[in-house]
Amino acid sequence: MKVFVSGILGIETTLAVRGFPVSYYPVDYPFFGIRAEVAGSAYRMAKSFRALGDDVRLYSFVGDDVQGRRVFDALDADGLPRCLIDCSLAETVETVVLQEIPFGRRQVYCDLKDVQERRTDVSDERIRAAVGEADACAIMNVNFNRPILALARELGKTIACDVQALTSVTDSFNAEFIEYADILFLSDEGAPGSPEDFLAALAERCTARVIVMGLAADGVLCYDREKNKVHKLKAVDVGKVLSAGAGAALMSSFLHYYGRYDTADALKRAEVFSALKLAANAAGGGYPTERDVEDKLAAVEF
Repeated sequence: MKVFVSGILGIETTLAVRGFPVSYYPVDYPFFGIRAEVAGSAYRMAKSFRALGDDVRLYSFVGDDVQGRRVFDALDADGLPRCLIDCSLAETVETVVLQEIPFGRRQVYCDLKDVQERRTDVSDERIRAAVGEADACAIMNVNFNRPILALARELGKTIACDVQALTSVTDSFNAEFIEYADILFLSDEGAPGSPEDFLAALAERCTARVIVMGLAADGVLCYDREKNKVHKLKAVDVGKVLSAGAGAALMSSFLHYYGRYDTADALKRAEVFSALKLAANAAGGGYPTERDVEDKLAAVEF
């Protein structure tokens, strides 16, 4: 499959904390508890697709700075193309994540710099060609992706959007992404009421063929409009969870399998892929292959 991926690239620093609220210490020593690496939704999705054997075209913005060069070095090392990466940001996006140990709640501080001021010129032939050649487009909810939504629909592409955490089905910032999505992804974090009720309300609000809601440790919830059916799967147990990136792993792997399998079977494989990824020891590594997924799937009872 050829896939166009567009979203945030940057540097993420994860700090292990003992719990929330964080107690005050003049100094603490979380040995091997601080990790800084190239991350971002677009990077994690691109790596997931590549691990599964897909042909990836990656679009994003970075700064012409040391951190931007770190991003390019990582893309080169991973065999991911950098030809659609724009270096015009004042500084590269940086994120700090406080991660509760053992793996639990997270508190994220995302410094987007000036990325939300960027707008994509969809008359650029490189962008049009990358979207036109793709079988599907994985689009994150960032402002520079808004023009790409209309382009992808114009070219008849399957559009998958991640709106992350919603507090309302009428959320104004995400309305455009919800409207254009053929496959819509979100987290249950922030959703009022029960996940099932919120999913039903969202299904009434939009036209997406499939809506996938991540439930963290509780698994995943999925609405299949064609069959008018809701699937709920428990999380796959692969032992200790060591890394972040569940949302990107779930979205990319589901999109990879969607169309080759029915919705339920694609979701099962996506759950296995995400679980294997989370068992890796770094947000930037541990991406399973199709063979890894099938081997684990044979041992899982959903």
